[in-house]
Amino acid sequence: MSTIEQHHLQRIADQSRSLAEFYQRFLKHLCQEFEGTGAVAWNCSQPTPQPIAQYQANEDRPISMPISEQKHLELLKQANDASAPSVVRGQPLIFLSKLQRGAATDLVELFVTAELSEEQTAQRLKDLALICQAAAGITARKTVSSDASLAGKNPSPNQQSRSQSNAARLDDSSNVNLEITSAQLDEFAHVLHQSLNPRETANRIANETRRVLDCDRVSVLKVTGKLTRVIAVSGQPNVNRRSNTVAGLERLAHRVLQTKQPFWYPTDQAQPPQIEQRLNDYLAESATRSMVIHPIFDSVQIIDRKPGDHDEVKPRLIGGIIIEQCDRQWDAGVMTAPIEMLTRHSSDAFRNAYQHRQLFAYPLWHWLGKSKIMFAARHISKTIATLVLLTVLGLVLALVQTDFRMTCEGQLMPVTHRHVFANIDGVIDEVLIDHGDEVNQGEPLVRIRNLDLDQQIQSAAGRIDELEEVISAARSTMSDRSARTDKDQQQENVSALKAQLKSAQRELELFQEKSKGLTVVSPIAGRVVTYNVQDELLDRPVERVESLLEVADLEGDWILELNLPDRKIGHVIEAFQDNDRQPLTVEFILAADPERTYHGVLSEFGHTTEMTPESGQVMRLRVAIEDPDFDLKQLRSGVSAYVQCGQRSVGYSWFHSVWEFVQTKVLFPLF
Repeated sequence: MSTIEQHHLQRIADQSRSLAEFYQRFLKHLCQEFEGTGAVAWNCSQPTPQPIAQYQANEDRPISMPISEQKHLELLKQANDASAPSVVRGQPLIFLSKLQRGAATDLVELFVTAELSEEQTAQRLKDLALICQAAAGITARKTVSSDASLAGKNPSPNQQSRSQSNAARLDDSSNVNLEITSAQLDEFAHVLHQSLNPRETANRIANETRRVLDCDRVSVLKVTGKLTRVIAVSGQPNVNRRSNTVAGLERLAHRVLQTKQPFWYPTDQAQPPQIEQRLNDYLAESATRSMVIHPIFDSVQIIDRKPGDHDEVKPRLIGGIIIEQCDRQWDAGVMTAPIEMLTRHSSDAFRNAYQHRQLFAYPLWHWLGKSKIMFAARHISKTIATLVLLTVLGLVLALVQTDFRMTCEGQLMPVTHRHVFANIDGVIDEVLIDHGDEVNQGEPLVRIRNLDLDQQIQSAAGRIDELEEVISAARSTMSDRSARTDKDQQQENVSALKAQLKSAQRELELFQEKSKGLTVVSPIAGRVVTYNVQDELLDRPVERVESLLEVADLEGDWILELNLPDRKIGHVIEAFQDNDRQPLTVEFILAADPERTYHGVLSEFGHTTEMTPESGQVMRLRVAIEDPDFDLKQLRSGVSAYVQCGQRSVGYSWFHSVWEFVQTKVLFPLF
């Protein structure tokens, strides 16, 4: 068994106040280590084994015994008589191991539902025997109450405190007669008042109090409004904020310090539910057996105040001191005097440091006070050298001119490129090109199928045929002499039918003209740059003005399309005006080739800002590439560019963004 396991068992024993509580924690530990569903501790000193404690991992699913109750009792007796641990196969597996506490004999029964091989079962049985042997040795060295009424139940802190107080009175070794000499007290006070830094003072209080009282742990807390934080722990240079023990201590201290009274544990007095709950949670995490929590106020506080006494200003809570002992219980009658003496001196030291730090503009006064050291005779040469260096640095930042450049991001694009859009709603019926194909202007690229349009064309053509037949029949009737009396009326009907025919023919022409949009043609000559266009478009429903693909002239000129952030637009416009509205020089690098720097000129910039999801408010810039060595023509390759905005001082070029932030966020809201 490892040393870590030994320490864990020792901690379980230290935290337990009775034999039942020890077994309750021990059984839970066994279930976690061996993946058990439950465990029971039996007292086998009597003819019939009696349960001491039990643990069940899942309370909603009780353990099902594979054997009857009578056979189970016989099994327990056989395991008690056997010299070695045993296992009963079934569902679940039952592991049995004895735990010999001096003359008393207990039996640990562990239930495991996992499927285990022969080797795994033998190894777990061996590990269980080792752990039970170690637990037996620990419990034999430690006096633990065996009150059977507490079996399977965790006592409350008040019940623990009463049983601990009774045990402490029977053990003379726990009543430590602590006497603090005047020399120790003088040294203690001298160390505390050496610093006016609250954190340093808190560390001195924690370490010195622990040394004088010979206790296990001393913590110092700071109260700020509704927050209670541990700022120093004895023996530790820093406080681990993520520790469960520290978090539980802060929650407990927050409740206790609100009473503004010293708190002692254990105590026979009943505690409010809010404090008792926090105390239970903290004791479950720590091994504390005695504890004192003493408040610290911003002025001297008289605890034992008479009913008629009143302060003009009520003292404000600023902190607290927590003193803990883990290996024994304190006798309050013996420890009260020395603890109150030390906490009184500690409170004075912490209060002085706290009030000193609360002085108006303390950081400034502290810096000015330290600055006197700089002008001392032994430091004057270093001070003069530093001042000269700072002066030279300031002159360089203010007077030396350098290039003032605005950085922005963008992409590389050919000058001639177009998106190809759908002219009509429908479904892609045929894709005539593929990625990388050369196309000419007007060349068909995609054909779209629209069943509604086809139906409309057929309907219009059918209507035209019908009208032509009606007109032909009307003319035949007009040539018949027997119907000459209705000739005028028939002539009007033929005219009306001709008008309807003309309208139907015009409607058919419009539908036929619209059907020409079913064939999408290239708007320019170039190359298809949309990747995997066949799989992306074929049989895909599209809507009018939806972008289908992109055609670009990769052999022509190329430009940069840059997005200049809104906060930098003013500098570019000002530089453009100062340069007599001549194009500004631009340097850029490509993400595909960051080792080379290319040059261009700002040929065009927008007059409105646009919102982009990546950069927010931006202004579009177009940069013409004028570098003859430029040959990496990768469509939409990422670009990082510098727009040259003239010459400015080094300080302004480096720190102009800081000054603009101050102007925007600080000075403008104030004035």
